[in-house]
Amino acid sequence: MTNIKFTNFSNGDVRALALDKFRYNSSTNKLEFYSSIDDTIKEEIGIPNVTAPDTTLTQSGQSADAKVVGDIIGTVYSNASTYDVGDYVLYNGKIYRCKTAIETGEEWTAAHWIATNITAEINNVKAELEDEVSELKSDLNKIATIQEPVNFFNGEWDTGYVITNGSVTPDAGFTCSKLQTLKAGTYLIPCLTNTFGTNANRCYRYQADGTFIDYIEATLVSGTIYKFTLTGTYSCRFNIGNRGEVDTYMIVKGETIDDYPSQYVPHTDEAVVINPDAIIPSILSGKKLCCDGDSIMYGAGFVGGFAKLIAENNGMTLQNLAVSGATIRSGTTWSDGENRHWICESIANLDADGDYYIFDGWVNDVHSQTVIGSVSWGYSATLDTTTFCGAFEQCCKTLATMFAGKKVGYVFTHRIWKPTDTLAPSYIDKMIEILNKWGIPYINLMELDPPINEIASLKSAYTKDGDGWHPNEQGYRLFYVDKITAWMKTL
Repeated sequence: MTNIKFTNFSNGDVRALALDKFRYNSSTNKLEFYSSIDDTIKEEIGIPNVTAPDTTLTQSGQSADAKVVGDIIGTVYSNASTYDVGDYVLYNGKIYRCKTAIETGEEWTAAHWIATNITAEINNVKAELEDEVSELKSDLNKIATIQEPVNFFNGEWDTGYVITNGSVTPDAGFTCSKLQTLKAGTYLIPCLTNTFGTNANRCYRYQADGTFIDYIEATLVSGTIYKFTLTGTYSCRFNIGNRGEVDTYMIVKGETIDDYPSQYVPHTDEAVVINPDAIIPSILSGKKLCCDGDSIMYGAGFVGGFAKLIAENNGMTLQNLAVSGATIRSGTTWSDGENRHWICESIANLDADGDYYIFDGWVNDVHSQTVIGSVSWGYSATLDTTTFCGAFEQCCKTLATMFAGKKVGYVFTHRIWKPTDTLAPSYIDKMIEILNKWGIPYINLMELDPPINEIASLKSAYTKDGDGWHPNEQGYRLFYVDKITAWMKTL
């Protein structure tokens, strides 16, 4: 910065006056530069005292304030000073931000600085704050989430039907919904066009106080299912049908027919769901889950099965060797002569770096009429893996020896065999004997889950194509995931 020379001091000295300080003047919205010379010199040359720069925040709406400007601009660069990364200086009339720490004084080195301006730096601070807020929201969502209902229709209805102007025409032969609040989103509804004509496939929108706004024509998705989109939150009415249809009416969020449940789902209120594992981290978090088994473990009705869902829910990595049609014993083949997946052998191929080792299987052995065999004596006998007992014992022996010190276990899947099947119980008795012999923990979903394969509504809603054997995603979540997760935490 240019020095200004002054003479006529009382002692005849000639001194340089460096304009090396500044302040922000809120009334003029300008930076004012001034000297750091001592008060004696100021008096001798007739410069009035200037108070220190204001560092308090100015009124909202000012284009800049003293503290913000002071923090960003900093001071004039000095080759005798040290600077940390992020410090600001003035040099040759420009603002610079330090990008390389200067631990000892040095002459100006452009490579250590980035030219900037006040607007850019304020925008940077704003962006950083927005990122922090976004991260905070993400963390909060991990702790608690809003669980919306599957069926948004709350079951409240009026006798009559809604017409074009939004009013309800009383009629004992018809029913329509009462006003209910729906948020922005795309929804699916059933429409009985033959009953209501053009009034059937409409969402009637109202203000919160019940004042009618307009209606939206829903568009056909498939069959009697229509969809409509709300761009905001509205009170809504819908024509339903006769009184009997109220109890099965559903308003569901979704885009396609696959999003509309095949079975009626009762309405539930919106709820805040606390995730305890986000507050107290799950002991499963960060662990590796290694699995082997048949179609239930593989996930014939939802690829990955319960193991995939447990791993995702708990931040685990997953190895799943399971194959549909697998048997516990060796030597089984498909109708074309190709070997099946033999769990008694493949279980030894699980990764050695796992933390949890879980397997299932036995039903395919029963259906392929595997010889049951017998439980061996002691712990060193040669096992005949062409028999069920020998193969199942080989699985347990592998877990107990090859993966010693790991968390191991066996899953009895939901009851697939029928009560009239007299062969299945004899297999189960031998399995429990072998598991106890080798100290392998197990969870028995045949006792903890309802007989899904025997109840038509459960088969239809929770298994693949209603086969009663292979859970779909909802089936795994309802009957498998929580129970097995809780059990795994006890291993």
